[in-house]
Amino acid sequence: MHKIYFISIIINSIFFCFILTATDLLTYHYYGAITTLHGHEYTIRNMLIGGKQECIQVYRAPADINKIITTLSYDPKEYISYLRLADMKEIIIPYPYAQWVYKHKGKKKYLLIEIIWQHEHRPKSTFLIEPKRRLSGIVIQKGKTQRKIPFSGLKKMSIVGAQK
Repeated sequence: MHKIYFISIIINSIFFCFILTATDLLTYHYYGAITTLHGHEYTIRNMLIGGKQECIQVYRAPADINKIITTLSYDPKEYISYLRLADMKEIIIPYPYAQWVYKHKGKKKYLLIEIIWQHEHRPKSTFLIEPKRRLSGIVIQKGKTQRKIPFSGLKKMSIVGAQK
């Protein structure tokens, strides 16, 4: 009985260590630059969107993008896509003052974002994201400061690279 218990502890320990090692291998720290609506540029490290590097939830953008008519005829949350920072080169907010609105059981607001991908053969894509969703990271100014910036305050975000 003690032998079986001992063997199960060893197997669980090995499994636990393997999971920790695999997690460490997948952890990257993305860095780059951001430009705010007011034109300020900052270098940023340890980028996260909504606290994530992968499985970043965005929504289908309207087929006809018109910054004058911004009422959506569909619920964007029914058309979810998941993105990874590793695949992105830039995120641009082309119309930072225009919000796309879906009116059903309240008012849901979204910003239009354009993604330029790391792979040049992949065409630019447009999606919707909540204006309150935050880009977080360490903004390097006169010192290191942790910042959380809502997408409604951004004009552009560039990913320069990643390091373990």
